[in-house]
Amino acid sequence: MPKHNQGVINILHLLPEEARESVNKDRVGSILDSLSEKESRALELRFGLYDGSIHSYESMGDHLNMTSMGAMKLFKRVVKKLVDGDGGRV
Repeated sequence: MPKHNQGVINILHLLPEEARESVNKDRVGSILDSLSEKESRALELRFGLYDGSIHSYESMGDHLNMTSMGAMKLFKRVVKKLVDGDGGRV
């Protein structure tokens, strides 16, 4: 099982209800597996998927070697992929 599947349930409960209802867990797992390492890390940090610690954009930027604004844009782009169900680049 891909490592990201452990966090699928956590991400689903954070999505808006209408998006959550239409999202298939396997599809989300597939999308997560299609993300770049930096995109995956952004989700892990923001949602606290593995250490339970939710990071601010500033903290994410520090971990990802980018500005807090860059981390926010990256995170929003990844969430859009999840909501739209688009594994391709946005």
